Amino acid sequence: MDTETEKIGLIKHINHEHIDAVNRIGRYFDADNSDEKTIGYQLLDYDAQACYLAKSIHGQKQGSLRIAFKCSGDVEAQILYLSYAAKHQQGQFPLIRNLRRFRCLSKKLVSPHICRLHWSAYEPLGSFPAGYAFYVSLQRHFIAKPEAALDQKQMAVSRYYTLRRSYPATHNQPAQMQMDIYIHGDSYGSQWVKALQEGEVMSTIGEYDEQLNIINVDYPYVLVGDETAYPAIAAFMERLPDHQRRQALLLLFAHDASEISYFDDIDGFKDIRQLLMVYPASDLQPAQQAIWQHVKNHMAKATIWGALEIKRSQVLNQWLSRHTDIAPHQIRLKGYWRQK
Repeated sequence: MDTETEKIGLIKHINHEHIDAVNRIGRYFDADNSDEKTIGYQLLDYDAQACYLAKSIHGQKQGSLRIAFKCSGDVEAQILYLSYAAKHQQGQFPLIRNLRRFRCLSKKLVSPHICRLHWSAYEPLGSFPAGYAFYVSLQRHFIAKPEAALDQKQMAVSRYYTLRRSYPATHNQPAQMQMDIYIHGDSYGSQWVKALQEGEVMSTIGEYDEQLNIINVDYPYVLVGDETAYPAIAAFMERLPDHQRRQALLLLFAHDASEISYFDDIDGFKDIRQLLMVYPASDLQPAQQAIWQHVKNHMAKATIWGALEIKRSQVLNQWLSRHTDIAPHQIRLKGYWRQK
């Protein structure tokens, strides 16, 4: 079971990143929700069997409700499944409506443990912001109709993967995209990547915008991440004007220092200020000192985005809140995975 610190961090993350899902769950499972416009819900607590939502009307607390989980998996996945189940029962089919299909053109290692998958799209692709992610079904040859429901097993073996690059269709070829995935251990994702063959079809059943574009572009950037966040960081760095790129600070975590070669194809990457920390790095003091110095150099103005292991993101979040004057809305540090 999660420690109290982990639980607080996860609850904060879900209420920040998935508040629409939490409200959807509350409104569907709450028997007394006669006026949806004035009623709101937030995740209050959870245990192994259920989540507990706090209910408010016009901003005033009005008790709580218990909602039993309907599938196995971590808490975030179970919250998303409850939201999906609520929408499906209402006939709205939220995720499957975003079904896309891609055919694998190639795969290759772009660092010792990061594999680049190149895909051809069956449907047109638009322009996607940095950090945009697809919710990928890891069940090989998964096919579904738009009106179909996802079962619990399907939700349990789906993962979000960040888009690295996309290419619009031309007169002689369909739209294409690249997706970079960190291969580690025997995780579902690693097994899926290793087994993937050219010509196989991938289905995506949902999409997520990291919303990096809402960050204040007038402030210098501090970008924090390990291998799971490299694709989002790389895509974002490519979009930055030269002067902002030169002002940025990268705090990169890696299990192997050679993984930094992933960024070799970014123009000017070696000119960007960097601090590389190799796992196991339980001491985050070097990262904290680097952020503090960067913030001081820019008169306490900074924009911080990052994604790494859950506990490390929580420690950095707490430290930034206590020791800097950076406004909370200028800090977005997320947990992408959990150390077992």
